[in-house]
Amino acid sequence: MSSILKVDQIQLANGNTPTAGDLGLNTTGSVLQVVNSGILNTVNANTTSSSFTATGLFVNITPQYSNSKILVLCNSQINYYTANTTWFDGTIYRILGGVNTELASPASNGLGGQYNNSSDDVHIPHFMSVEDSPSTTSQVRYEYYFRRRTGSGILRVNPDSHGVNITAMEIAG
Repeated sequence: MSSILKVDQIQLANGNTPTAGDLGLNTTGSVLQVVNSGILNTVNANTTSSSFTATGLFVNITPQYSNSKILVLCNSQINYYTANTTWFDGTIYRILGGVNTELASPASNGLGGQYNNSSDDVHIPHFMSVEDSPSTTSQVRYEYYFRRRTGSGILRVNPDSHGVNITAMEIAG
């Protein structure tokens, strides 16, 4: 004998529509949501600073559960403009409650860097990924920052309007 249950809508006792977790479907490691900035070709940032500087490329996500992990993926293009012997560093910051936290280890050189030993105008693709545990169900912003660690050239992110993006994925903890 088999049973069939058919319903038009499931509603929690408080009147809210249930999430996957409310229904017991959020097994550890499952992707709960994916938020993407979209392919942006308008991000264009310059720096000569040795301090990390915001690029304007960011994504906001509101975790469903405080024990979730957030996987952040970011791709961009770096341009060493008149950048003879210049070292570039990139990183992702978590912005939560007005506090900016670099997601690389403390006192680090970011999540990835590249070196240019040429006076040519060089364009290089750049990709970073990092896992975060923000321990919140409030909205979190993840933003791409960069800096010039050494050298005297100008660094630019996406000066030629290529597609760049940043993605945040909530993973059940």
